[in-house]
Amino acid sequence: MFTFIMFSINVAAKEYEGGSVLIRIPSGENEDPTGIEFYICQVADIVEGQYILRKDCDLKDIDLNKIGDTKVYREAASRFSKCSAIKKNAVTIKTDSNGEALIDNLKEGVYYIYSNGSKEYGNISSSIISIPTHNEINDTMEYNVVCEPKITKDITEKPKTGDNLEIQGYMFVCLYTIIIIMASYIVLKRYKSLDKD
Repeated sequence: MFTFIMFSINVAAKEYEGGSVLIRIPSGENEDPTGIEFYICQVADIVEGQYILRKDCDLKDIDLNKIGDTKVYREAASRFSKCSAIKKNAVTIKTDSNGEALIDNLKEGVYYIYSNGSKEYGNISSSIISIPTHNEINDTMEYNVVCEPKITKDITEKPKTGDNLEIQGYMFVCLYTIIIIMASYIVLKRYKSLDKD
C-alpha cells in the first residue's frame, strides 16, 4: 500500500522558498494518534525539471520521471523500503495528539516517507512526495504538502462476549434432540415387541 503525490515539474527557475510536509493520520474512536513514528528521507534531486535519484539510493533502473505509472511507483516504493541508505539517512518525526507531524525546511526534491505502523493503527502506507508539488486546481507549485497515508488495520476478530453460551445452547439442543430420538426408538421397539406377544 503506497500513497503517491508527485507531478512533473516544468517551472522557470526562481529563488527557493523552502518546503514542508505535514503528515496527517485520522483519529479513530478508540485510537490515540499520538507518537506514531514516521521516517522521511530525500531520495532524488530536481535538476533542470527532472527527478534524478541520489547516488546513495543506488537504484539506477528506477526512473522517477515515469512514476505516474502505478507499476513504476510500486516498484520504486518497494525498492526504497529495502534501501539501507534510506533507513540510515532518514529523519524521524512523531505525530502529535491530533495525528499530525510536520517537517519543514525541506530542499527541493523527492522524499520517501514511511512508518512501521502502530499497534492501534496497524499498517501505514509509505509515500513518495515531491517538493514542490503541482497543484492542478490552482495550476501552482506547492511547497507545503499534506500527506495522508493509507491505513490498513489488522483485522483479527476477537470472540464476542457470550459466544461460549451460544455454543453451549446449540450443544444442549442437539443433545436433547438425540435423547428424544433414542427414547422414541426405544418406546417404538417395546411397543412392537408387545404387539407380537
